[in-house]
Amino acid sequence: MFYLLKQLKILNQAAMYIVFPSLVLNKIIYAVQSYSGYLLEQQIDRLQAMLNKAKKLSLVSVLYNLCKILENQDYRKKRKKNNIIR
Repeated sequence: MFYLLKQLKILNQAAMYIVFPSLVLNKIIYAVQSYSGYLLEQQIDRLQAMLNKAKKLSLVSVLYNLCKILENQDYRKKRKKNNIIR
């Protein structure tokens, strides 16, 4: 996947800041909603390394923190449950 993203980066750097979050981050967030409780620390580290690599290759403008993404999704999930119960 990084090869394809590098090739797109050559064409237009501004587009990369849109393409990476829409392709990669959305897949991570979608999967986290279901599997966040089952992820091992090694798997979390591997995903964080991928996000770090994206920043190193200048595919994104900010460094995403997977732990914060996980916490944010857990908060949203709990909030939805509370709204459904009421």
